[in-house]
Amino acid sequence: RSDPDNHPLDYLWQIYPEATAYSGELPKLSDPHAASTTLVLPRNARPGTFHVLLQLTDKGAPPLTRYARIIVNIIP
Repeated sequence: RSDPDNHPLDYLWQIYPEATAYSGELPKLSDPHAASTTLVLPRNARPGTFHVLLQLTDKGAPPLTRYARIIVNIIP
């Protein structure tokens, strides 16, 4: 995958605990540096909301970064 200028992209997926209204063990990401990742919930996941951030940086000069936030709600 690349940006409009055809620069390669670096991906970084992260759980954003500061914005999380979730009191259980936070989920894990299968591969935080891949173009897509899988969110793995703990077996004892409780209802609540947590945020996942994607930081996407191209390898141009200068490198440009964009962020996206995904809000996940666990419903009983």
